[in-house]
Amino acid sequence: MNETKNLLELFKTRKAHWSDYAEFLELNENELMPFFNLALEITRKEFKNLLKIYIPNKRFPALSITGNECALGCEHCNKKYLDNMKPILNNSELEEYLLKLADSGGVGILLSGGCDSEGSIPILNFLDTIKKIKNQTKLIINTHTGLLNEETASKLAEANVDIVSFDINMMKRLSGIFTISKKV
Repeated sequence: MNETKNLLELFKTRKAHWSDYAEFLELNENELMPFFNLALEITRKEFKNLLKIYIPNKRFPALSITGNECALGCEHCNKKYLDNMKPILNNSELEEYLLKLADSGGVGILLSGGCDSEGSIPILNFLDTIKKIKNQTKLIINTHTGLLNEETASKLAEANVDIVSFDINMMKRLSGIFTISKKV
């Protein structure tokens, strides 16, 4: 229990490292409530009661950088969401599409795709283009990343993406989608 309190303190002071997040994922269900309460406290402090919802549509399209390919085929998705996303398979396509979207009054995008065998969406090679677009437009960029490594997380921050979304399926009773967002 003392280890859990120490881990919670690292999260509160924002001094947690990658190994601490791995430790968090190993916690028992009955140890998670203080972390959820902290997440709610931080969310309310940063965003007050503001909730912005972006549903994929013509002005906020969902793009897949893997087409309809996914190595996992998870039960909750089984590639069905990929079928409704516009395939964008390289950086030049992405840049051209986003500039046209911005010029035509678009709001932003969900940049997603299928996962590799490790549970990650191969977004790293697209982040220089995203950074360029963020510097040239006011588009809101929501990246659905799958599992992150430290390099990709750092590049996401450098690219100045607005929202990072990822699936967390920790246990049957606590599965869902959590989103970390900065103020926009």
